[in-house]
Amino acid sequence: MSKSEFTTIAAAALAGLPTTETEGSMPIEVVAIRPSPHGPLIEWRGGPPRSSTLLAVLARATALRWRDGTPRIPEGWRAELGVRFPRAFEEGGPNSWGGWRWLWEAGASMIEEAGGRTFKCEQTKEKFGSIRWYYSLSRKHSLPVVGQVARIVANVEHLSAFTCEFCGAPGKIRSDGWAKACCNHHADRKNRVGR
Repeated sequence: MSKSEFTTIAAAALAGLPTTETEGSMPIEVVAIRPSPHGPLIEWRGGPPRSSTLLAVLARATALRWRDGTPRIPEGWRAELGVRFPRAFEEGGPNSWGGWRWLWEAGASMIEEAGGRTFKCEQTKEKFGSIRWYYSLSRKHSLPVVGQVARIVANVEHLSAFTCEFCGAPGKIRSDGWAKACCNHHADRKNRVGR
C-alpha cells in the first residue's frame, strides 16, 4: 500500500510542477522499502532533477503514515505534534484535518534535521485546498540551511494538494463551494467527520 500511495501522489505532484522542472526527467521507480525510525521508508530513483526534496518529504510522510500498520488518525494528534515540535507549530499543533498530520510531521522532523534551530511557526492553515505554513527563521542560519528549510516547507505545501486532508490517502483538490484536497471517499461531504 505505501508503494502505491507514494507513486500515485508523486505522479500527481510532479505533474503539477512547471514543465521546465520536469523536462528530461526519468520515470520514478521504487527500488526498495526499508525499515527506518519513521516507518517503512521508500527508496526511489528517477524523477525530475530538482524533485529530490519533494520526493524525500513524500517518502518520509508515507513512512510515518504506515509506521504502525493500517493508518489511523489518533485523538490528540495535533497536541502531540505541538509538544514534540513546539517551534514548528502554533500552540495546540497544526490547524488542519488529520489526514495531513503525516505531512506536518515529516516537514517538522526534516526541518529539525536540516538545522533549522530557530524555525518559528507564525501560522498553519488550509487555504484553497492546500497547506499554508507561515514561519520565520533567524538570519543566523547559513544560506544552505535557509534554502533547505524553504524547500521542505514549499514541498509540504505542494504535496498537500494531492493528499486527502481527511485521511491522508492520495487525493486531489475538489471544489464544491470550498476547495478541499480529498480522496474519492471523502469527496462526498457526508463522509467528512471529525477533526
